[in-house]
Amino acid sequence: MALSLIGVGTTANDGTGDPLRTAFQTVNTALAAVNNAVVVGTGVTTFKDDSGTYGVAVASNGDVTFTNAGASVGMTWDASANGNAGAIGLETSAPVFGFEVNKSLANIWQVGSNVRVELAATTGTLDIATGSGLIILNTTIGEVGVFLVGGGNTTMLGSTSTEMVDGTPTNGEIGIVYTGSTYQIQNKIGTVRNIAAFGLGVRTSN
Repeated sequence: MALSLIGVGTTANDGTGDPLRTAFQTVNTALAAVNNAVVVGTGVTTFKDDSGTYGVAVASNGDVTFTNAGASVGMTWDASANGNAGAIGLETSAPVFGFEVNKSLANIWQVGSNVRVELAATTGTLDIATGSGLIILNTTIGEVGVFLVGGGNTTMLGSTSTEMVDGTPTNGEIGIVYTGSTYQIQNKIGTVRNIAAFGLGVRTSN
């Protein structure tokens, strides 16, 4: 909200300032705005923007969460799970993949992806953001494939499933291809596949 100030006149007692009632209405409006922006709950305090859409939640244990209300988009700082190191998690509902870092030595999966995109049966595709590097694909049924992409080429380094292939997939297969302008994940399997992926980029061009 726009900041409203109490009119105090030009000099003391010159009669040009706001009437007492008007002045306290201004105070009430400001307090209401603060009350809406700062929500104190049990063990957590949330700071929101004017629309109530975006916010920052600070928990009593030090965890911090940046949120976009109504969408699976945000960032978290986990101060409690891993001692002084903490952990960072990122999620997005856009067609790029989530990313999280876990600094716990007890958790061997130091870096991972936890956001999935559904690819329709036989014709499902997903364009990958411009870039070159290493991509790991995973499906909900446990298939994992490791691909190198760059220079308009794709190479599969290995896979746990015969459904993931090197080169353009045919019926019953999943792969990554270069379309001439972008790299694309293609599902040619006859059933829907939910895909998670992790990418390690080495440059920002294909």
